[in-house]
Amino acid sequence: MRSKYSVHIAVILLTMLVSGAGYAERVSGYRESLLDYPVVDVIDGDTIELKGGRRVRYIGVDTPETMVRRGGNWMSAPEKFAVEAKKYNRSLVHGRRVRLEFGADKKDKYGRWLAYVYVGDLMLNEEMLRQGYGTILILPPNEKHMDLFIKAQQDARTHKRGVWGEIKTISPEEAFAHDGEICEVRGTVLEVRRKKNELVLDFARSGQKPFTAVIYSRNLVFFEREGIRSDTDYKGKTVLISGKIRAKKGVSMVLYHPVQITVL
Repeated sequence: MRSKYSVHIAVILLTMLVSGAGYAERVSGYRESLLDYPVVDVIDGDTIELKGGRRVRYIGVDTPETMVRRGGNWMSAPEKFAVEAKKYNRSLVHGRRVRLEFGADKKDKYGRWLAYVYVGDLMLNEEMLRQGYGTILILPPNEKHMDLFIKAQQDARTHKRGVWGEIKTISPEEAFAHDGEICEVRGTVLEVRRKKNELVLDFARSGQKPFTAVIYSRNLVFFEREGIRSDTDYKGKTVLISGKIRAKKGVSMVLYHPVQITVL
């Protein structure tokens, strides 16, 4: 009797544990450990959709966009290399199961999961960078594999893979014509301005088309670790910066890490 009673209690406790874990997952939407999920769709080079409709954004990499929002609606308007990036991502992951390692920030403002995504031992975030299908996008506190991503991008750039094989070097005045493209911009930093949540490097003289490089305040720590005083060390210097050009409220490029800027 005592043995049967012990088994009965054990079964009850196991049932409570399993149901409790299921409840926690339903409420929070994720657990801390690596989880295995089937992929049903590939949105673009850095976003996939899992069975059940949950979308996952790869941490640390920004690939060219396939869609653009106009007048409240999403329209197909692929940026340069967007189709190639999506196709390569699809070849790696479509119809397969992936393991997710979540970042410190687990969701973005669109409700997508933010994760390091694995197929077997291959981390897709790193692979997309190593093959040159995107550029680094490092936002604290999701910086766990930052050094790995920087090395992957440098390897792609050295061997001229993907976007790095066709990258253009342009002047700040030409940047407005390259919205959505990954480019190198060579110019002189004329002024450095501090705003509420960012540091702004101005390249344009009066009367010229404005172009700025933006460093988010939370990313300044990466520059400081390299001994760079961003608000003073760049002013008056001719630099070469690399990244995606965006034309929203002016023409700019975001610098997430000092690997994107070289003093000439």
